[in-house]
Amino acid sequence: PLCDKYNQNCRAWPIWCLSSELSFLPGALALRAQAVAGAWGGSVSLGPASCDSEPWTPPGKTTMATTTVATTFATATRATTRPHGTTRPRGNGEMPPLSPIRGIAYGALPCTTHACGGRGLPSEDMLQDSYEMQWGPEGRDDLNSMAALGATAVRLYHSFGLGVDRDHQGFLDHAQSVGMNVFAGYHTENANDPAECPEYDCFDTWKAATLQGFKLGFQRGSEWHPAVAMLILLNEPDFFESAPKCVPSGAWCRTKAMLSALDGVLAAEKEAGVSAGRVKLTVTWSFAMRASVDGKVNGPGIFGFQDIVAALDDPTWAKDYESRTPMHEMREAFRTRWVHGLNTQSPWDFVNELITKDYAQFAPIPWFIGEYGGNGQPEAQIRKDLEGMQSTAEMEGSNFIGGAMFQFQTTYWKGGSEMNFGLFGLGDVLLGETGPLCDKYNPDCRTWPVHCLNTDLNFLPGALALRAQAVAGAWGGVVPDGKGFCSGSRRLSNVHSARLIAHVRLGNDLTIEDAAARLSNDSFSSDLVARTIAVVGSGSPAIDGPMSLHASSVADQDHPSTGSGAQGTPEAQAADGQSDWTSIATWPWWSWILLGGVAGLLLIGIVATVVLRTIAKRKARALSSNRQESMSDEQKEPSSQV
Repeated sequence: PLCDKYNQNCRAWPIWCLSSELSFLPGALALRAQAVAGAWGGSVSLGPASCDSEPWTPPGKTTMATTTVATTFATATRATTRPHGTTRPRGNGEMPPLSPIRGIAYGALPCTTHACGGRGLPSEDMLQDSYEMQWGPEGRDDLNSMAALGATAVRLYHSFGLGVDRDHQGFLDHAQSVGMNVFAGYHTENANDPAECPEYDCFDTWKAATLQGFKLGFQRGSEWHPAVAMLILLNEPDFFESAPKCVPSGAWCRTKAMLSALDGVLAAEKEAGVSAGRVKLTVTWSFAMRASVDGKVNGPGIFGFQDIVAALDDPTWAKDYESRTPMHEMREAFRTRWVHGLNTQSPWDFVNELITKDYAQFAPIPWFIGEYGGNGQPEAQIRKDLEGMQSTAEMEGSNFIGGAMFQFQTTYWKGGSEMNFGLFGLGDVLLGETGPLCDKYNPDCRTWPVHCLNTDLNFLPGALALRAQAVAGAWGGVVPDGKGFCSGSRRLSNVHSARLIAHVRLGNDLTIEDAAARLSNDSFSSDLVARTIAVVGSGSPAIDGPMSLHASSVADQDHPSTGSGAQGTPEAQAADGQSDWTSIATWPWWSWILLGGVAGLLLIGIVATVVLRTIAKRKARALSSNRQESMSDEQKEPSSQV
């Protein structure tokens, strides 16, 4: 209890963790603790009460000067900052908690051209073992790459309902081994198929698809497979009202499809004797501006949240749907298992404000973002959005539980604006082939080549291409570059370097060799990159791509003969002169254009001044001559007036 003679209300106060991240101060102004530690030879330490995940250690006390030369060049680098509160998958079969969700959408079709070159599409059911060369440990190992980025969940779209009669357990087993929750999706377009879901009654179709999934690996004993954390019953069904099958057009189509799909899944669980366990249920709505089926709620995404509430309260909103599962069981499943979901490309701050201002009516049912697109956003904005989502999900009492990044691989087969969303592209190197891929809509069973992955999204400009780097930075992961990735894909084709020179004073207990070892290790490289970004700003045009320390050398200033970096020697002076010239010669192209423009304007001004003065002098001389001639003529001619 805290009180004194001026504050007599004795009460306890909460003790918060400490953080050196002063996000309300710009750039280097926020590095106050680091400045103190650097001046006093201390460190911004990682103690039990600190919110920071990485300690910052300044240079030690020093007595002897040395010169360090380092070079940086653009590569896809390791992201070393781990947000407070995050945990990496343990990789021992123990599944991470559902919240906070750090998911990645996965629909990595093995096509490198629009419409897959006109050869028809491979099956979109990514869980089948025919895709094991892409997601499996013996192949490209996409699931492990997601875990390396810091993801804890993988979102899928066509895991049920495509009629694929192949094993799915291998995917689920591998997801469990790397600690990735699986959000398995149903094939939404079955609802619009004339042969399925009569008048959008999808009970039979969704029940049959779920029972088939149990046979293919989704069931383990009397439970769902441990990797399964959520079932996405429908994806953006609000577009059903424009489908030819939806007559008369209206919100009843999506509402009936949703209610009957939920009914079918619950009936399948009961028939197979599979308990719900931790498996949640959801529908992900679009971010389009719509009204709920009962007209009570208007707004993007949130209209669908009200649809399920209205339909469970009064099934007449679903065109008098008669459930096979008792309605009280449907309502209980909603109360205990439902998660509201939406897809969006908008920045997190905007989405959060728009949804949370009206969300009290839906609490305590949680909500999540099924797709965060980050369309047209640079690395810094994507990273900020993902960090903001996680921070909100970790807040005590928050109804928001996280989101999924859209998406793992560039969708070449769709082309156009769909090319904006992938974290990785496909390279030219072939790693192998898929198994035969086919389903009820693509009966031509054939294999497809499996390409290596790379981070070089050269079809996106500048920082817009650093999508994988943004995800790894926000989630405390790394951008993978080993197995499954194209050789040399980390280094960008246009490499820029900067020569950095610093004087470092060493303590008596440190040698030149010690300094060289410390300045060439990964920790120093990571700290150098992190501090550079912190001071300059991740969105600054001064940073052309990611950075890393390429090489370093150390010389003893007090003993010039021992190194080429000693100051005061002719060699050092020449190097300094060369360095000055190099710093000018490596100015960016736009600075030369600006300098040339200024010089051109000055030259034009000088020439114009000279020309105008010359013309003015000539005019003055001509005017003076004319006046003299006029006066002479007047003197010669007699006056014509009396």
